Amino acid sequence: MKKIIITLSLVLFSMVAYSQDAKDLYIKGVDLFEQQRYQDAIKVFSKAVEMNPKFKEAYFKRGVCFSLLEDFKNAAKDFTKVVLLDPSDAKAFYNRGLAYKSLGLLNKALVDFGKAIELNKDFAMAYYNRGLVKIALDDIENACPDLSRASDLGVRKAARLWRYYCFEFAN
Repeated sequence: MKKIIITLSLVLFSMVAYSQDAKDLYIKGVDLFEQQRYQDAIKVFSKAVEMNPKFKEAYFKRGVCFSLLEDFKNAAKDFTKVVLLDPSDAKAFYNRGLAYKSLGLLNKALVDFGKAIELNKDFAMAYYNRGLVKIALDDIENACPDLSRASDLGVRKAARLWRYYCFEFAN
């Protein structure tokens, strides 16, 4: 019995230490991110997710780093990992939508912006970017409500685009 308790204690201790190391790496990665050392931050976040494959925050931050370095394919992969770990993360859907948009995968971007809006009805930039994608897909009439909502939520450039593209639909 004593042997079982000692074994369980060692297993629990190693799990806590293992998890804490991943958190320490994440904190180090955030520090590098804040210094705009994105390549270095990616390496550290990669170690963190290697240690803890369910560390969604590390995947998210690494995805942001990839996006800032214009590596949208890897950014989309990381944001996909986040949405698989947490399907209610509106920001992950939004950021994956931005990556897809940058890759020219407009229909995928449209779906992700829609999901972000579904999860957060006041996500101004998701409305704005969904409107932009609809314009790029030549679906001006359906872009107008998104641009209007984004404008109502405070996105000034959405108001300018609405006046340019949608004024005729409103009158």
